[in-house]
Amino acid sequence: MIFSLEALQAGTGDCLLLHHGEAQDPRFLLIDGGPAGIYNGSLKPRLQSLPKTGGDKASLELTIVSHIDDDHIRGVLELLSGLVTARERGEEELCEIGELWHNSFDGLWSRVAGAHTASAPNLLASIESGAIAAPEGDEYLRSRLVLASVGQGAKVRAAADTLRISVNDGFDGGLVTAEEGGVPVDLEGLKLTVLGPRQGELDDLRAEWEKEEAKLAKKTAKEKEACLADYANRTAENLSSIVVLAELEGVRMLLSGDCGGDLILKDLEQRGLMPQGGKFAVDLMKVPHHGSSHSLDQDFFERIPAKYYVISGNGKHGIPHPDALGWLSAARTGEEYDAVLTNRTGEENLTEHLDTFLKSEEGKEPKHRYHFRNDGDLSIRVDLLDRVPYLKRCTTV
Repeated sequence: MIFSLEALQAGTGDCLLLHHGEAQDPRFLLIDGGPAGIYNGSLKPRLQSLPKTGGDKASLELTIVSHIDDDHIRGVLELLSGLVTARERGEEELCEIGELWHNSFDGLWSRVAGAHTASAPNLLASIESGAIAAPEGDEYLRSRLVLASVGQGAKVRAAADTLRISVNDGFDGGLVTAEEGGVPVDLEGLKLTVLGPRQGELDDLRAEWEKEEAKLAKKTAKEKEACLADYANRTAENLSSIVVLAELEGVRMLLSGDCGGDLILKDLEQRGLMPQGGKFAVDLMKVPHHGSSHSLDQDFFERIPAKYYVISGNGKHGIPHPDALGWLSAARTGEEYDAVLTNRTGEENLTEHLDTFLKSEEGKEPKHRYHFRNDGDLSIRVDLLDRVPYLKRCTTV
């Protein structure tokens, strides 16, 4: 029996393959596709090397876009676009996709904004026309990327419709939310429990938006654009991430997207999986938001202890952040764990930060073990059950 998570080299983003089932007949889920360059550099060659279904092509049982940030959605869009092009040309398709989970912006907007949709068409039109200029400033540029990913989300949905891929099946074709996912999804023994987002969180966002919308009438056009960008940024990063608990034979994986740690704790408590103020142990945690210092704290790691921590990030935007790694270490003082990272070297002094951190850990916390994807390898994988021989291009932990 297989139950493993493979983190592909995804630069600043996430691109994960979950493996489950029998070794002779493995099944695969794709969670996110990374930013620009990842589809051709990592995901496409990885899919080409997967075992074929019936000798024809690889099959992705389920593909999940955790949220619409560019560093998660673009690779999925490129995959779907490639499948559409191949079908139109009568060429062999790279793989088949059984189902897609994807909270598109238009669906999120209609759920959140209700009747307050006057600004939505203007926002989408501005995105498509390029009318929203990006002045200097990293935060605004970051918001601009989120705005661009709104259009990508619409294209993902359109491509899925063209390919006749079922979208959000079991969620009435709307949003994947914890309430509508009240009954765990069973994929032949693999149980998927949706922890977030929750309708209450979206309702809070709606109230916040109504306040912001009332203020827009008093702002200049440029200020309105900045407000809309900031709103979209908070929506995508903090509330729309699909958070899933995957379980097989009593073994647990927490797939967290970019959701804030405080929301995950709240979701676990409201789901009845964690007592108020208590703990919930998992075998593997995909560390939220690439180990960002803005989304996590030591309490989060103390309350959700794991045997394995998977972190995807190449240093850009300061992720994984040394503070987050320090909080993880402090939360697990004297306890064993394995941290699995996609990058040992990278941007914004990642190499130096890791050198300093690992040297400190070696002296203080010998039970904390760290593993990195080898340069040139497509991915690094954690096997929670049997180890399997067919992933020849991956580093096995």
